Amino acid sequence: MICYRDRTFCIADCTRTDCDVRMTPEVQAGADRWWAGFPGPAPIATGDRSAHCEYHQPKEQPDG
Repeated sequence: MICYRDRTFCIADCTRTDCDVRMTPEVQAGADRWWAGFPGPAPIATGDRSAHCEYHQPKEQPDG
């Protein structure tokens, strides 16, 4: 199966904004433009890559 940009975009709850694999609205928009004219949503591979990311910065969790 093909997917947008042949990569897996990260959906982890992370504070980093400079990550080139972070799933963002801009990535979604690019995928939608790339897939325009084909039926269904653009194929985008996503996953939580935080377990193996040396740059992952988790968001603060509220005490509870």
